[in-house]
Amino acid sequence: MHKPIFDFLGNTVIEKNTVLDENTILKLKKLGISTVHILDRYSHQELRDIIKPKLVKRFKDTDSKLINISTNKEIATDKTGYRKSIHQCIENYESFINEIIDDSIHNIDIINNLMTVSAYDDSTFIHSINVMLLSLVVANRLDLSKSEIKKIALSCLLHDIGKVYIPLSIINKTEKLEVEEFNIIKSHPLKGYEFLRDCTNLGPTERIACLTHHEKWDGTGYPFNKRGEEIPLYGRICCLCDVFDALTSDRAYRRGVKPNEAMEYIMGNGNILFDYELVKIFTEAVNIYPIGTMVLLSNGFEGIVESLGEYNMRPAITIYYENGEKVKPYTLDLQTSLNIVIKDIIYKFSSEE
Repeated sequence: MHKPIFDFLGNTVIEKNTVLDENTILKLKKLGISTVHILDRYSHQELRDIIKPKLVKRFKDTDSKLINISTNKEIATDKTGYRKSIHQCIENYESFINEIIDDSIHNIDIINNLMTVSAYDDSTFIHSINVMLLSLVVANRLDLSKSEIKKIALSCLLHDIGKVYIPLSIINKTEKLEVEEFNIIKSHPLKGYEFLRDCTNLGPTERIACLTHHEKWDGTGYPFNKRGEEIPLYGRICCLCDVFDALTSDRAYRRGVKPNEAMEYIMGNGNILFDYELVKIFTEAVNIYPIGTMVLLSNGFEGIVESLGEYNMRPAITIYYENGEKVKPYTLDLQTSLNIVIKDIIYKFSSEE
């Protein structure tokens, strides 16, 4: 292990330098952790945590409190106290976003390795963090004010709040949903919007993002089949980030796909499901090949992403194998080798056991 593993209370559950064996891997899976940083003979750099464990714990505490408040009927009868408690949670979220922005969002190394946030786990609340982080990266490219960027981040953080009103038996169902069950799932944007409208002091733009994050550019989304620029900007950004993170995350009913496959889906649906201008920004801003990623190139060479240049889809690769034959490691910069592309993400070299 290259880094220790923390639970959501901030406690260390697996120490750095622990050797991964079957029991340790089983423990990781029970914790809901699907990816980890490991030490190997190819590792040269240490990636910084995108979100510090203590910050994750604070957010988890707020998330749990908000869920308990919003689903507690006894508390809801005290309208003044209820709104005050909800407002405190929203303020905590805003503080959380401020720290993320101030601590990491302008650090290029962290931006370039954004995918590593999935090392915590793939639960609903981490999904919300991922969508928020992705939205920050996109919003930073839109020449928006800092206050507007924070609003986008907050709206994306709260985009799935309506799911607290959906039975867990439906959300975690591994079989195909019945039509009635899917209709219940489809009610969560409206339920979330109504909760934000009735119980918080958030403005219309943040609330509308929650309502429209499942609307699609071609009008095939829900709940109102809005299309094109009828969908507010916040909703369009949230939709794009939501789909990308959902595709790359494990779910009860399927395994997540590789980031490069998810990006192909996003690119292929520009001007169909997603705003094409936002797709262009997304593909430029979000790096799917973080430093340390093993890759297979179109010429049969295999190596590891070593550094990133101006365009993150064309990183510099340290080559270790050429068509299955081990070679003396050397650097191949895809920004100058334009006839070569990354074909796939791999998890071991083809000639290794």
